[in-house]
Amino acid sequence: MGAIPTGWTKEGAWGVAVAATEKARGAHSLQIQVGADNNGRGFINKTKAQLGDLAIKHFGRIFFKLQKPPTKFVHWDFFHGGGPLGGVNNDVRWGFTGTGTFFYLYNVQHSPGGELGNNAPDKLVIDTWTCAEWSLDSTVAGGGESQFWLNGTEVPSLHRTGAKAVIPVFNQFGIGWELFNATDSTSIAYIDEVVFDGARIGCNN
Repeated sequence: MGAIPTGWTKEGAWGVAVAATEKARGAHSLQIQVGADNNGRGFINKTKAQLGDLAIKHFGRIFFKLQKPPTKFVHWDFFHGGGPLGGVNNDVRWGFTGTGTFFYLYNVQHSPGGELGNNAPDKLVIDTWTCAEWSLDSTVAGGGESQFWLNGTEVPSLHRTGAKAVIPVFNQFGIGWELFNATDSTSIAYIDEVVFDGARIGCNN
């Protein structure tokens, strides 16, 4: 209670701690004090030394809930991971964009360089526990492959391959919440039941 989980490293100034306020299952979840500041974040990460084969290819699964959303535009992410590919560093993200209504997003920032991304028609449901799953595979020729599932159902528009995926071998990745623009109010996010594995996990495990 009141600390980050053992084996993770905190990133960012926002408050991140285990709490008993909300939980998807069990007794606790990770509470994140989501700020309204540009480029603010509260993440817990795993390092390359901890990832092993998951740096090359992994499946992820989390449950999350967001409360008190802002009314102005946001670009958020709840997963990010970075690594080198083709002479630049690619930061791969799952997140949302929108104003009042927030749509799921696959987004990759090239540093140096621009970014690419693709929104889904699926909307974030506020104050409701959601099961999100994904696959990020750097071994697929031409730039890798991404897939994404909501509550057990695949989101086809977030299935990306090759130059539309550009997935590196990760130096680190983690979960939390991040904002890429200033907005009008703070929020609270909860994340629970975090799993990374070499095979798809599912929502019921």
